[in-house]
Amino acid sequence: MPRIKTKGAAYGNDGPVSERGPPGTRIKIRGEHFGTKPTDLVGLTVCGIDCLLSAEWKSENKIIAISGPIKGEGEIIVTTRLGGKGTCNVTFKGYHLATVGPMKESAVWVEETPIFSWGRHSLSPSSYQQEDPLGLSVEDNENKVSEEDLLRNFPDKTGDIASTTFSPGWFLLENHQATSFNDLQAGLVHLRRKVQGQKEGQLSFLKANISSVMDQVDTLVNLKERSEKDLASGSSFSSASPCVIDRNIKRGEYDIVINDYIRVKNLFHKTDIPVFKEALNEVEKRIVDLQKKLHEDLQAMPTTVEQQKRLIRYLVNLDSPYDPAWDAIKSRSEYINKKFKLIYNYHKALDKPEASKKGNSATKYSKYNTPMPGEVTIVPACVNFTDEICLTVSEIFPDLWKIGQAYFSGELQVKVEPGRQRDEIALYLPELLRSVRSTYATLIRLDLPNEALDIVSALLLDLRVHCMSILFQQTTEQIKQLTEHWTISFSGKHTGVTELPLQFLQLVEDVIQIVKESALSTEQRESPLLDNQQAQRELEKQLDGMLTAFHNVLNSLASSEDYDDCDDSSPVASQLIGTPVSASKIGNLKTNVPTWEHRLLITLSNTLFTKNTILYSVSVKFKESGFPSVDNPIKNSKIKLDNLERSILDKYLEQKSDPLVGTIEPSMYLGRFDWDQNVRPSGSHPHEPPPIRPYAKEVINNLIHVHAEVNGVSSALLDSVLPKIVETIAEELYRLMSCVQKFSREGAMQARADIRALEAFFESYTSENARRYFEGGLGGGAGAGEGRGGGGGGRAEAVQGADADAAAVLEEDRVGTAGVPVNQCVEADRYVWRVR
Repeated sequence: MPRIKTKGAAYGNDGPVSERGPPGTRIKIRGEHFGTKPTDLVGLTVCGIDCLLSAEWKSENKIIAISGPIKGEGEIIVTTRLGGKGTCNVTFKGYHLATVGPMKESAVWVEETPIFSWGRHSLSPSSYQQEDPLGLSVEDNENKVSEEDLLRNFPDKTGDIASTTFSPGWFLLENHQATSFNDLQAGLVHLRRKVQGQKEGQLSFLKANISSVMDQVDTLVNLKERSEKDLASGSSFSSASPCVIDRNIKRGEYDIVINDYIRVKNLFHKTDIPVFKEALNEVEKRIVDLQKKLHEDLQAMPTTVEQQKRLIRYLVNLDSPYDPAWDAIKSRSEYINKKFKLIYNYHKALDKPEASKKGNSATKYSKYNTPMPGEVTIVPACVNFTDEICLTVSEIFPDLWKIGQAYFSGELQVKVEPGRQRDEIALYLPELLRSVRSTYATLIRLDLPNEALDIVSALLLDLRVHCMSILFQQTTEQIKQLTEHWTISFSGKHTGVTELPLQFLQLVEDVIQIVKESALSTEQRESPLLDNQQAQRELEKQLDGMLTAFHNVLNSLASSEDYDDCDDSSPVASQLIGTPVSASKIGNLKTNVPTWEHRLLITLSNTLFTKNTILYSVSVKFKESGFPSVDNPIKNSKIKLDNLERSILDKYLEQKSDPLVGTIEPSMYLGRFDWDQNVRPSGSHPHEPPPIRPYAKEVINNLIHVHAEVNGVSSALLDSVLPKIVETIAEELYRLMSCVQKFSREGAMQARADIRALEAFFESYTSENARRYFEGGLGGGAGAGEGRGGGGGGRAEAVQGADADAAAVLEEDRVGTAGVPVNQCVEADRYVWRVR
């Protein structure tokens, strides 16, 4: 252990000084056992601060150290390689001195060149004198608070602004005890301005050099990506090289082979580098060989279920061309059959007469048959055969069952196609039913007891019900797969609909015919299938499933807007306020898919056709084929289709009527029109109603567009769509007229002419509600305001405020059934005839 003789006395440049000093004080440490070379000194701490980097080993008796940023009192500890730790009994106390600048008078010599630098330093004047952060002078401060008092009042704190334990109170007491409050406020302003200037300087630097900075960042990012890619490529390819794959295959480490192969394939399947392409081809050849080997191991029997599951997982992850899960089931089935044949051939050979004579040993059946004296007990070969067959089934059939259940439950990580098992079975069910019936007829001719025949009869009944159920389920799956091609038929028996409802009807009629010929037919000693309550419930359930499946197909067509690729989605707009009329979508020309509105109309037409025609045909087909009444499923389906019809109609009206109605008010008041103005169109007679205004013509034109669109799909939809839109228009006119505060004589005549003209044009599609709204807009239909918070009363007040002469003229202008003079409708004759 080193021994320090000097008791830790500190020495300055001119000799020994007191046992204290500021940071940078040179400390001469004398003692014994300091080592024989500089590398023997492995540790030196002063007051807990590591000073080894600044220490200089002189000899085995002398070390020179320089104190670090020490504040407080502590020990000097020297650690050597051979002697361990040695501690001085005299402590060293460190403290900080006020910085003396080059322009400040001092009674002692101040070394201008720093003896030792702790950290970074610059060549600026601040390296010689620390500038006060508040910009205040600290040279006149005297009577400072002692360091002991500061440590006692601020434990674990410091006045160094660069320290993480900086305390503002310590700093102010140490440097600005005598500074006035006003000077401190000015210093705070200086500090804030300095910080803000530094921020602005950094931002200005970035702005001035933004292009260079961004180029440097891009370069660094590209270098990083290229290095990572090269690293990943090299490591991935080296870990999956052909020789590595061969080695892992021999070891049976198939998981490692699969992971490396998948990673390399993802990285290099599009590479153009010849070396990588050639190596990847070699890897592919080895993977193909591995697939063959695993497939052979999968089919090798006997093996455990767990081993087969593991091999299936390997083959699936390797994207093998086989169907490993199904091959595993087939291999077990073939193994069982082969085992049965071996057992059969073995016992058949033992059943020969000469073989029977050789048997003279006792068996497990001896206790049931006590032999006579002198006789030899011989067990028949058929008994041993049956015994071994049962034992074999008990041993190996459970594994076949387990692997089969794992396959259909999806546990084997293979994709079981929906309805695969059902579809495969459904193809053979009618033939299977005929085979069972043939066997049943043979048994009947044998005059077997009724108890035995009843067992087969029950089996046959269950098979008939199951056959009917599976066939209907298969049809339900086919209905779910129906697709719409959006081609409307305008010729033949059914017009205005697509092939979709007819395809549905064809599927239903086909399955009815198959069920009628197989499960529904009765033969000897069979009762009618549908006399059974379970069979009736199953029939209604399956029929309801088929009808619901087709309803869901129609609903999905009315709920999907996946085909819309057009930017312009305004169904109806206004030329008066700056948007083109008929700005509807043009559909997807590449796929021949019509617009969203047309698809709604086509689906609506198919829905009505299904409800009114298809369901009736389905009901008639069931009745003609000998099935009982299916009124309940048909009724439930009609209710669902009614709801679907309303839903589709609401969506179409939302697309059409809302934008159409929304343009009426801005078009009506275009050009700052006022119903109280006294301006008449040029050329009109003072006592004749004026021509209808442009907004009314635009409403008619927009409705003609809707009429043409609906009629282009099916004229049967006109009575369902147009009355709703006309009613919405009438309601909007009623609202606008109710909001008018005052009419002039000319304004009242104009309003009456507009409303009467629209009422006449829309007469063929005007409902009772629309008619009440039209009358309410004229001020005479108070009933139109029902449910609208007294809107009719507001209109009545507006009419009462109109000019008396205008009201008289309005009453005299009732001409014709529509209430509009014929000579004033000339401008809109083309609209009238096109609408009608």
